[in-house]
Order: sequence, then C-alpha cells, then structure tokens
Amino acid sequence: AAGEVDYRELDIRRLQAALVEVGILSREVLTERESFPLDAAVVRRATAEGPIDLFNTAVILGHREISLPLLLDILENSSDPLKREDAALLLGLCGRPEAAPALAEIVAARRWDKGWNYTGMGQFGMSMSRLDALIIALGKTLSPLGIAPLLQRIEELDAGSEFSHCRAVSIAAAALNDRRLARALYDLLQKPGLRGHAHLSTAAVARQANSRLDETEARNAALKELLLARGLYLCGDHEGLGRSILETYAVDLRGHFARHAQAVLACRHVALLRREVM
Repeated sequence: AAGEVDYRELDIRRLQAALVEVGILSREVLTERESFPLDAAVVRRATAEGPIDLFNTAVILGHREISLPLLLDILENSSDPLKREDAALLLGLCGRPEAAPALAEIVAARRWDKGWNYTGMGQFGMSMSRLDALIIALGKTLSPLGIAPLLQRIEELDAGSEFSHCRAVSIAAAALNDRRLARALYDLLQKPGLRGHAHLSTAAVARQANSRLDETEARNAALKELLLARGLYLCGDHEGLGRSILETYAVDLRGHFARHAQAVLACRHVALLRREVM
C-alpha cells in the first residue's frame, strides 16, 4: 500500500522473504512449489472415482484437458449407471454436447426430488437437488435435445415448488434459448401465487411481514418470481412478461433485488449472459 503497487503486481517471493525475516513465515516457504497443476496420475484417479467429494470434483474440473476425455470414455463405455450419470453431469456442466443425450434421457425419466428453498441465516450444505444439477448441466450443453424434457419438468412446477427447482429451469431455459421454453415459463408465471412479490412500498413490506426475524418466506417468493422472470427474458420473453417483471423489481425497495434486475436489463452481451448466468 505504501508503495502504491497493485496487489496483482506484488513480488510474492520478495514478500515471503520479508515475512521470513521477521518470523511470520518459516524459511521452508521460500523453496515450496505451486501444487497445481497436479500430477496426471492424481487426475486420472479422481476421474475414475468420480465426484465423490469436493477434492475429486475440484481436481476433475481444474484439469479438464486430462479429465474430459476420460469422462467421455466413462459415459460411452461404463457399465455402471451411476458412473455414467456422474460423467454426464460433469461433462454437461463443462458445456460438452456429447453429454446431452444421456442427460436428456435422465431428466425425462425423473420426477422432481426434494429441492431447496431460500433460508435466511441458514444456507448450509447443498442449495440444489440432484435433479436441479442435472437440469442445469443439460442446459449448459446447449443441445436442442434438452428442450422436451425441460418442458416436462417446467409444467410440473407451481407456487409450492422449491426455489432451487425454479432457479434450475430458469438457468437451463436461458441457456437453451428456445421460444417453446419461453412460453412454458410464461405459463408457469400465470399460476396463482408466483407473481406480485416485489416490495414497492413500505405498505407492501408490512403486508408480507411475519413474526420471523429472518423474513425468509417473502424473500423466497420474490426470488422465485425474479429468477423465473430472468429466465423468461433471456429465452424469448413471451408477451414481454419477463421484462415487465424485471422492470418492477428494478425499483424494489430491497437493493439487492433491484440491482440484479437492473444489471440484467442493462446487459448488452445477452448471449454471454445466457451461458454464464447462475
């Protein structure tokens, strides 16, 4: 800071040497080497075992030049259905269209599992279900094979469905960018209880208030509406409903909702937003 040097331009070895001299770091630090990229044998083992834990998942996704060909081989040749599903999931999340047939078949055959609702002061562990992840992976393949099974799953949702399910279909629909999906999201937003959750006045806040200090229910309902509107807006915006809802949330009293809606509406690189939004 005193030298007005950008953090990214710091000479790390010089900084480490200074910290060694004052006893903050041990001298061994000066000869340590970066652990990445990992040895190819470690990557092959993690890929063979699959995403059984966070370490394996990080290794697989962090070394795609080695892991993706191995995952393709598992997808095509493994006799273990779960290993094939795991491979399809990872390949789909990496945007590989080869995973689309398997993912489309899985998503078409499954019914909604237990999802996750937004929980104020309680976000621990997974915030999406297995089917949520598979649907997002299917969308990321950008394959038209994903449209029919996604339409099936959207039709099953309503105001009582968990937030994570609404988020998953929104992300996948935005990525696939098909007007049939736009119509399905439009129809979903017509169902009772899914619209009208923006807070545009203190009176609206008071109407939805309850005795819970974390005010989870109001935020969960607003998140479902906002993300479904975003997905609709990004995949064709049937009847302009997605934009209309986003414009409403752009003046929501809750700044984080307003800023998100404003950012989506202001984005000029919509194709990139469709691929990257989560």
